[in-house]
Formats: sequence, C-alpha cells, structure tokens
Amino acid sequence: MVAIKHLFHINASKEKVFEAISTIEGFKNWWTVQTTGTDHVGGTL
Repeated sequence: MVAIKHLFHINASKEKVFEAISTIEGFKNWWTVQTTGTDHVGGTL
C-alpha cells in the first residue's frame, strides 16, 4: 500500500495549535461553526 505524507509548517506556537485541535472553540475556528461534542479526555468531537 502506498503511503501519502504531507509536511507543512504552521506559523503558531505549540500551545495555540494544541488548543485549535483539542477544544470545541478551537475546532470551530477552522473546521465548522457547527462543531459539537465534549473536549475532555475520552470525549468526542
């Protein structure tokens, strides 16, 4: 099987990136404003 890999650089701190991918509000900023779920360990988005 062929693997597709992407490398991209993000001009933001690690803390900002973590917030963007691990909180409901963070997801709403780049995914969709209708994102729902629970943003705690074991939660689902």
